[in-house]
Amino acid sequence: CSFIYMALKMVRGEKVSPFDIFYSLNLKAYPMQKELIDYSLFYASGPWIFSALSILLFGLGQSNPLLDILQDVFFDFCLGIFLLFYLCAPFLLLERKAKSLKDALLMSSALMHHERMRFFGHVLYFLGIRLLIHIISGMWSFTLNNSVLPTILSSVFFSFFLTPYFILLQAGFYQEILDKKKRQIGRASCR
Repeated sequence: CSFIYMALKMVRGEKVSPFDIFYSLNLKAYPMQKELIDYSLFYASGPWIFSALSILLFGLGQSNPLLDILQDVFFDFCLGIFLLFYLCAPFLLLERKAKSLKDALLMSSALMHHERMRFFGHVLYFLGIRLLIHIISGMWSFTLNNSVLPTILSSVFFSFFLTPYFILLQAGFYQEILDKKKRQIGRASCR
């Protein structure tokens, strides 16, 4: 969650400190920490449950590269659908605009109501990139007689490039929603 906080500061043009990585660990922010942990568990529960079911039904994908790709894409798709509703929740908790996880989820759903289709385009874009990398990695692994090297390299790519880029995109999208809301309030007060 500290990475999300740092991404939001970057998007706003604020100075980012190396100590911001410990923002969510600050003991003064205890209620926020509890809500962020609850959010993280909620965020991970749906896709992990579906992944566990697919593993129970079809086995581990390592024996079948196509099944492995389908499981990864399905997992990513579940996370994308979740974000269509609850993208704003961690930002609302970090900025203390919501008092509880339930409030943050309700506020996020309301903020995302008219923005879902626009964000869905971003989800599809990242799903396409992930799918392409999974296919290339699977083919490369097959060519190298099930080598682990392509999986390691694709994990490095996801961890150090794609995931931070997606977090920055989420922070920018959240800020756009807030700016749009402010403009709507400004227009309504001018009338």
